[in-house]
Formats: sequence, structure tokens, C-alpha cells
Amino acid sequence: MLYCLDYIFDYRMKAFLLLASSLLLCLPPASAGASYTLPYTKVVLAIDAPATPEAIKGETTVCVDQTISYSIDPVAGAISYAWTLPAGWSIITGQATTQITVRAGSTAGTISVVAYNQYGSSGSRELQVAFGSVPGKPGAILGAASICAGARATFSVDVVSSAKSYSWTIPASWTIVSGQGTRQLEVAVSGQGGFVAVVAANECGQSEQSRREVLVMNAISNNNIEGNQQICLGTIPAPLTGSMPTGADGTYVYLWESSTANASEGFAPAAGTNNMQHYTPGQLTTTTWFRRKVASGDCTHTSEPIKISGMPVPDKPAIEQVGNTELRTTIQGDYYEWRRDGVLLESHDQSIRLDVAGTYDVRVRQADCFSPYSDVLHVVLAEESTAPEVIMSLQPGRGQLIVSAKMPLSKVELKLFNLQGREVYRKNFQLLNEPVALELSQLPDGIYILSLQTPDLYLKQKVLLQR
Repeated sequence: MLYCLDYIFDYRMKAFLLLASSLLLCLPPASAGASYTLPYTKVVLAIDAPATPEAIKGETTVCVDQTISYSIDPVAGAISYAWTLPAGWSIITGQATTQITVRAGSTAGTISVVAYNQYGSSGSRELQVAFGSVPGKPGAILGAASICAGARATFSVDVVSSAKSYSWTIPASWTIVSGQGTRQLEVAVSGQGGFVAVVAANECGQSEQSRREVLVMNAISNNNIEGNQQICLGTIPAPLTGSMPTGADGTYVYLWESSTANASEGFAPAAGTNNMQHYTPGQLTTTTWFRRKVASGDCTHTSEPIKISGMPVPDKPAIEQVGNTELRTTIQGDYYEWRRDGVLLESHDQSIRLDVAGTYDVRVRQADCFSPYSDVLHVVLAEESTAPEVIMSLQPGRGQLIVSAKMPLSKVELKLFNLQGREVYRKNFQLLNEPVALELSQLPDGIYILSLQTPDLYLKQKVLLQR
């Protein structure tokens, strides 16, 4: 019995070998294109040259003296490969294999490869290659001609045809932040000025250099404003004094800004005249931060902010009259200013002794902030009476007060106050030379204080209005 396993081709013996567990069958050599029908298996084997290689992989645009690799996929049945190159090119490694490394010459042309075995060669696979060129010189470098020390700046050039990268050089004291290798560069500027330069590059080399001179100005310094303030809300703070800056080109433009948010955000141009060295704020109703921006040439600088703290103002007080002996304010504080007829009194307590008639008002201080002055309170003392030459009488049941004088009085002012000191009636006469009736029917019944005043006379009397 014959056991068949596989057929293999032995290139050294140039014969097919049939492997079996009990028999080794050798077939004689065959010529190219011949075929055998093997006994027992009925398998027909064809003998032929390799197929044409698939496409060559590698650069199609190259540079003189450039080292490049080209390759193909292995071809079935091939035992060797023959590569040909344009004139002046040389194979460094890989001849007879599927990959070669070459050094380009100075002539464009065709790279080709053929696969071989003992029965012949394949068709030729070709790849056309051309020569590239060094990129042209980049155009003008775009960017600032002068920069403030400590600032960042961006420089760029337009796209250069065939360039694969861009190489920048900058003054030694500067630092590249980003963009090396691209056509746009960001730098941190310090020290001295100098030239910014760039070349365009590809596999064939570098272009001529394009460059631009850049000046560096000293940074703005000494931009300070005076310290913090503490004021009462609703008042005007002291003017803000700014120092004279130094640096840059020596000509300065100012902008004062304010914020009611905090020291780092919410800033906007301050109200009023905000473009001078100093600034005068207006009335503030809340805590506010101020800062000053200074510009000079291409340099800018923002001062540290100062804070004007606003302290709350006490509410407007009222005055209460306690009998005929005391006046008291309704608001508590740490200090009080009482006035009588516009003149400050020596008492600074919440209440004062009432021993003189007049017009009283008061303001209260809390934590260094004064309230507004209270409404005035007109105080008349009950024990005062009229002079003999003036007669004041109430006409019963009719709500009229009759006032008369034994002698004519000029420029007379009559006022009526309730017991809380509030004025409830007023009437003026150029001349009082006969009895006059004051119509008081609109007032409720009760006790009132009537005052009569002329340039030479001041009288008060308590009256009872009762119908």
C-alpha cells in the first residue's frame, strides 16, 4: 500500500519529492512550463516563472544625495529580485531582496524591479521618480516691531511652497513658548532686542533666511496709587493720587477702573474723568476697588488695586419730647450732636434736659459715621406767656383764635405747635394793627402752643382748642 502525504520541490535536486510513510518517490527534473500528473493523488502541478511584483513603495519626489528606501511585497515562487535605478544612483543595501536602501543621484528617472526563479523572470514593476527643490525664501515676518520687556509676542510668515517645516531663531535672552517647526511662533520677551529669523525646510535643504529686527522697551514700572481708605457710605472719598510711572517710551496714557465685586474682577472704566494721573471719585454707596492702567508705546501695566471700604450710615433719627423737661432721640449710637436754633450744644448723650425753648435737631454717630440730622422739633415751654400789649383769646365753639395788640406790630409771624413740637399752622402779617381771627377748625381739639414773633418780639402761650 502507498501512503501519500505532500509534494515538495527541492531546488538543489531540481525534482519533486513525494513523501510517504513507506515510499519516497522521485520525479525527474522538468523544464519550465512542464507539468506532471502524480500517481495515486491525481494532483497536477504547474511549473512557471514568478508573477510581476506589486507596486513599489517609496518616495516619488527626492533630493540629490538623499538616502531613501523602496520596497515591494514578496512574490510567490520568487527566489531573487533585481533592482535597477536611474543613472548616478547607487544601492546601499538590499539588492536581490524585496527592500533596498539607495542614495539618489542627480538625475530623475525610473526605479524598476524584477522577480526571478530557476524557470525565469517576472515582468518589470516600475516607479517614476522626480527631483524636488529647496523651498524659497520666506516672505516678510509679521509681528510687532517693538515689544515691552516681559511681554509675549507672536511672529509668523505666509506658507512657503514645498516647505515641510520652519526653523526659527530669536535673541538669546528670549524664550520660545510654542510654534518651533511651524510658520507661527510665540515667544516670551526679555533682555535686549535683536533679530527674529526663519528658514523654510524640506528633504532637499533649507531656504535663505528671512529676518526682522525687533526693539525691546523697558517695562512700565512705578505704577502705584495711594493706600486704602475707609469712608461712610454716601460720602465722597479723598482724591486718589497716582505716582509718575517710568519705563517704556516715557509718554503715558492713563485709565482708572473701578469694581464693586472684588479686587480681581468686575473692573470697568471709573465714572467721571478717568484718564488723568490722579483721580477723584464721586459719592460712593458701596465698598469699591480702584486701579490704574498705564499704557506707553506697546507696553501696558495695571497697578495693584486699592480698596475704599464703605461703612454703614445710621438711619435718620427722630426726636421725642418727654414732658417739659427732656428731649430724646430714637436711635442709639456712641456719640450725639444736638443743635438748638442751629447752634451745637455741649451735650452728647442720647437725651438732653429741656430748659430753653427753640428749634432742636440731632444726629447720631455709629462707628465714625454720622446719620443725617433729624427733622427739627419746635419746642415751646408752657410757662411762657404773652406780653401785656398782645392779647390772645379763643372764641368758644367756633374754632377761631383771636389775636390783637394794643400797639401796631409789623412783620408778624404766628405759628401753632402741638405738644409733640410739630408745627401745625402758620400765618404771616405785614402789619398787625387790629384783631385777627385764626381759622383753626381743621385742627382737632387739644392743647397747642401759639408763638408770635416780630423782629423785636418773641412770645409763646399755651392755648386749649375745644369746641
